[in-house]
Amino acid sequence: MKIYTKKGDFGRTSTINKHDLPKDSLVVVCIGTLDELNATIGLTISHLNETQENELVKEVLQKVQGSIFALNSHLAGLPGGIDANLIYDIEQIIDLYQSKLPELTNFIQPSGSKAATHCHHARTVCRRAERLLVAFDKEQDIDKNILRYINRLSDLLFVLARVINKNEGQEETVIKD
Repeated sequence: MKIYTKKGDFGRTSTINKHDLPKDSLVVVCIGTLDELNATIGLTISHLNETQENELVKEVLQKVQGSIFALNSHLAGLPGGIDANLIYDIEQIIDLYQSKLPELTNFIQPSGSKAATHCHHARTVCRRAERLLVAFDKEQDIDKNILRYINRLSDLLFVLARVINKNEGQEETVIKD
């Protein structure tokens, strides 16, 4: 299979189900933003210090990457979607890690180790993907579990950025009143 099709030369692309679409269609923008999120999570993983604690974070992030890939496939036209159990699993992971972190009483700056700052960046890309998915949902009704999942995922990425900083001995930069 050739990597280039030359359709993109004229601002067109196709999805898995072979629909020919303009590259600026909302579904293509959503898929591209989720792909960017997946790559940013990969960047986070590549910068994790190799510790036992970070190994667990890496496993969580790799599972997230798989779910984002499945979500993109669904948006591109394949059957499937996001199982409600996946949302529940994310909530459980958030609750577990939150219980091991200092309580937040102020906002924190995205900062710390390279992996943590990449995780914060992934969170912002996730929030952008969420805004785009909300817009796409208005255009074409999508599975509400997708919206729940992506909203919960940004919370998970925030918590994981804090966990990574803790695992790597980095202080959080607190915004003082």
